[in-house]
Amino acid sequence: MFYPLWLGLLAIAPANQALKVGLFLHLAACFAGQYRLARVLGVGTMGSSLAAVLLVQSGFVVNHLEAGHVNLIVGEALVPWFLLFLDRLLEQPGPSAAARVGLVGALMGLGSHPQMSYYTCLTGVGWSAAAVLTAKPRSWRGRQVFWLVLAALLAAATSAVQLAPAIELACDGLAAAPRGGIEHASSHAWKSADFLCLLSPNVLGNPFVGTKQFEASDFFHEHVAYLGLAAPLLAFYGLTRAEVARWQWALVVAVMICLLLAAGNATWLFDVAGRALPGWSWFRCPGRIFGLISVFTSLLAARGADAFVNTERASRVRWPAAPFITVSILAAGITVLYRLKKATFDWEGYRSYVLGNVTTDFLVTVLIALATVGALLIDYRRKARRRVIAWIALFAAIFCDLGYQNARNFHLAEVAAYEIPASWMAISPPIRFVDTSASPFVPPQHLYSSRLCRTAIEQGRSIVGTNDGGVLPGALTRLYHAIERDASSGFALSACGCAYMRDTDEWVALNEPLDRVRFVPNLSVGLCSVPIEQIEARHITDIRRNALRVPVLRDEPRRLLVDCSSPTEGLLVVADTWYPGWTCEVDGRSARLEIPHGIFRGVRLRPGRHLVEMRFQPRSFVEGAVVSVAGLSILVALWLWGDVNVRFRGTGGGKGGRCPI
Repeated sequence: MFYPLWLGLLAIAPANQALKVGLFLHLAACFAGQYRLARVLGVGTMGSSLAAVLLVQSGFVVNHLEAGHVNLIVGEALVPWFLLFLDRLLEQPGPSAAARVGLVGALMGLGSHPQMSYYTCLTGVGWSAAAVLTAKPRSWRGRQVFWLVLAALLAAATSAVQLAPAIELACDGLAAAPRGGIEHASSHAWKSADFLCLLSPNVLGNPFVGTKQFEASDFFHEHVAYLGLAAPLLAFYGLTRAEVARWQWALVVAVMICLLLAAGNATWLFDVAGRALPGWSWFRCPGRIFGLISVFTSLLAARGADAFVNTERASRVRWPAAPFITVSILAAGITVLYRLKKATFDWEGYRSYVLGNVTTDFLVTVLIALATVGALLIDYRRKARRRVIAWIALFAAIFCDLGYQNARNFHLAEVAAYEIPASWMAISPPIRFVDTSASPFVPPQHLYSSRLCRTAIEQGRSIVGTNDGGVLPGALTRLYHAIERDASSGFALSACGCAYMRDTDEWVALNEPLDRVRFVPNLSVGLCSVPIEQIEARHITDIRRNALRVPVLRDEPRRLLVDCSSPTEGLLVVADTWYPGWTCEVDGRSARLEIPHGIFRGVRLRPGRHLVEMRFQPRSFVEGAVVSVAGLSILVALWLWGDVNVRFRGTGGGKGGRCPI
């Protein structure tokens, strides 16, 4: 919400157009950042361009772009810049370098998916630790650590306006959510067969281009991160040359570790990470670590392409380079086949599937492989003075490969629109609706990922459901669990009286719901203390018998104003989910909010007429905004101080050792 680029674009263009332009700019930034990072690591201009092309057209980027994961694209665009500025900070620690790292870190905190920020942070910690431990002279280490810690603190402070509410949400919602365990963290992890998609991305089908999947799944974008056939070959070639930089071996180790982690709890390493790293188990879809693998492998391929085109001599000592990598690849392949067999993979069924669905893709993959090998052979046999031809052949093979296997996945399509019938819109006061396929039973995925949220927003109606797979407020999660247990009672208590039936495309009435804003007299107030998970039909009947409807004067997302005439003492109940930050005033005086059924908002009233106002005024946002302004001010001051210091006083000191990466 507070990412600077979105704020700037939204100020001059509608949201849809702003997002499209912003995504294009991030892809350009991703290209530029990867190019600069490769150049800093010593790769030539053409090799650096190749690294940038591989990353921007990688399966990770294209498939998440197609899936609409905007914040993952933002994170991927910022990763190369973060590593680039981190390298400069480790090389020459000082205020300007720390300010740059802090600024990119803050942008990741404000605009990136938290999982991408988390993985990038872990990479930065490993990168920095290796650099500090190998720095020469040793006196340089203290300076490196000081500026690294300051950069991290400033990044967190500057993004506090986003992080503080996010932490508040995590504290409120994680207790009721299934997150936190290894099993949940491993959900939608890469399976053995998914690793075959690194050689042929459509081997199991591709819903983005209309190819039926062998095993139905809505997570194709999480399981395919194709980088082309040339990338691993070039990366391997670069590791067999006489001159291999330390950062190449470091990236090889990083890629292997990431591949193991992408498989989830199928490997022991994932369980170790969950126990050793705080926050590791909060995230699912561990295959998103391919965002880092794509960056690392592209850099390795770029270095290999440089060595290949420049005909660098091979290493005289073949061990541990070529044999080690060859054995590792063979072992990985044997492991994949073994696990497929162990999992009773339906080979006969798969054969029939291939013949009926992906024969063309297999043939295209073979042709692409031949073209790639052909281009490499042409380059290998060409004269040294014809390097331009070699680069043209290499880029042509890569563009054809990634163009067919990845880029063709992306397309723009109009999102299906739904209309609430006029008869339901005319009901006053408005009632909530739910998106389901089997009323009164509601599949959990329809609550957590409803396709009618856009309809509800555009037409000003309230829905029981969300379209967010992330952490939800604890009250909302508890309501969903109650609906899964007893849909009729859950819907009645939450003022939901209508259901849209997906299968038949019709709207049906549910059992008579309670009023969204209702006054419950003392006679029935005890029922409001019954937890939502224990509500039964008899409780609903008792509340309906005694509750009174309360007129609503103003109903806004962050403000509710009601005029309640209470004949006796009782509890005013607003069937909206409770969340930290809501405040209440009764007749202009502050009043304490209660939490009916453990999930709603309520306030005690005495007999008489009362004007009740509830407002959402989260302290986390205000406090976070203050900290963000302070952090940004310090970042700017550091940047200016560093520039003045360089311009008028010099850099002040020698160089530290380049980190192994």
